[in-house]
Amino acid sequence: MKVLHLIDSAGLYGAEMVLLTLASSQIESGVSVVVGSIGVRNLEEKAVVVACQAKSIPVKQFELPGRFSIPGIRQLTRYIKEHGVDIVHSHGYKADILLGFLPVSCRGAPMVATVHGYTGGSLKMRAYEIIDVAARRFMQSVIYVSHTMPENKKVHAWPNPNTDVIVNGIPVESEQTLSIEMTEELIQFKGDSFLLLSIGRLSTEKNYLLLLGALRKLVQRGLDVKLVLVGAGGESHSLMKAVEDKNLEQQVLFTGYRKDAVGFMAVADAYVITSLTEGLPITLLEAMRAKLPVVSSAVGGIPRVIKHDEQGLLFESENADELIKCIEIYIGNNQKRTDLAERAYKRLCANFSDTKMCKSYGEVYEKAVMW
Repeated sequence: MKVLHLIDSAGLYGAEMVLLTLASSQIESGVSVVVGSIGVRNLEEKAVVVACQAKSIPVKQFELPGRFSIPGIRQLTRYIKEHGVDIVHSHGYKADILLGFLPVSCRGAPMVATVHGYTGGSLKMRAYEIIDVAARRFMQSVIYVSHTMPENKKVHAWPNPNTDVIVNGIPVESEQTLSIEMTEELIQFKGDSFLLLSIGRLSTEKNYLLLLGALRKLVQRGLDVKLVLVGAGGESHSLMKAVEDKNLEQQVLFTGYRKDAVGFMAVADAYVITSLTEGLPITLLEAMRAKLPVVSSAVGGIPRVIKHDEQGLLFESENADELIKCIEIYIGNNQKRTDLAERAYKRLCANFSDTKMCKSYGEVYEKAVMW
């Protein structure tokens, strides 16, 4: 079977990491895979392309003449037909909109879409999301990464009858280290402080203002706590301004986008997720693999992965007091951090491996080609 994965990527975030993990696992299992990177002409080489090349994953760059255009659709369908693609697997709204409305005979192959989640934001993005939902109605299969997503009218307004849930998975064993320079800078920044870490796009739905507000209160209580934010995005300037306004310049380190983000987990004391909405964040699984204790808002598929006070600590979304309490529990109890992290690691190994995810997608593909 030959699979063409399609994605329009602005970095290496959750959806991209799922795609890279799935593609690598599929190749190991004997599936022929090509990752198609969609973009407009004359752009710099995308991070997902570089990552594919580093992992020896076949990759094809589709430089389209505009965001959505008939020539762009023709370029994609021509490639699908000429290269004998059996399954088109999309990972985002652009590929969904370009190809989702087409019948199989015009597209050249059945189509499967994974809904990784929505970032929300502008009216323009909301319009794309509405069109995306409509396009998925005509596909052969739609996959959600958490059980709560089909309940969300925003992502499931016009349901496709052929839907399923496949939770994200990652390799159980993996190592990623920081450069010597970054490691030294991080250790110096940390000192003897309790270090919080969060990795993700600096965007509204990640709700980092809540985390900064909680950090300020912890510092005001006399606790020696610091925070590292790894990522880039449209909210970076407002977040930096918030740090300045809250007098947290000595407690917060912005690293920007980092390919080696997972390496920060080896130095941190706890991993924090404050998102307003999530599917199943890959960074959550990576923290579990690193045996880094997690504090997270109870949104999306997260409560199905970690149970409160069993594999991590959960708080009600936007509840700063609960977030602060969770962090204080970790600060005051090293043994609890160790115990919860160990249980989280065991749960990851049993339920969220890349091989399990790969097998589940293979079963979906088999049904789709018979459609």
